[in-house]
Formats: sequence, structure tokens, C-alpha cells
Amino acid sequence: MAEAALAAFELHGDEEYLDAFGRAYGWFHGQNSLHQPLADIRAGACCDGLQTSGVNRNQGAESTLAYLWRNC
Repeated sequence: MAEAALAAFELHGDEEYLDAFGRAYGWFHGQNSLHQPLADIRAGACCDGLQTSGVNRNQGAESTLAYLWRNC
């Protein structure tokens, strides 16, 4: 979602897409329904997602790469 929002901003220049990027990026940092961060900045990893019981603590390659895509 974050990557698509940045691509749309680069194509159209509409600030609305930067807002969408901010929301998508913020999701990794606790701006989600559980108010829990998924990104582990020190480890350079990211949890897999949210569950009804809390954060899924598995740090798979797909979620980590999704987070790191624009952070490297």
C-alpha cells in the first residue's frame, strides 16, 4: 500500500497520496487497530501482522521486506 501511494504521488503529485503513504507506513509503527508496533527498528525486522489476540510475533521475510522496502 505504501509503495502504491508513493507511485501515485510521483505520477499525479496529489498530496492525498502522501497522506495515504503516511497511514500505510504508520501502520507498522503502531497506528493500527491494536496500537501496537510491528516494526522492530533495532533488529531490522517486522512482525507478520495483527491477530485478534495481539501482534503475530513471527517475523517472516515477506513482512520484513515489505517494511524495509522504503526504509533502506
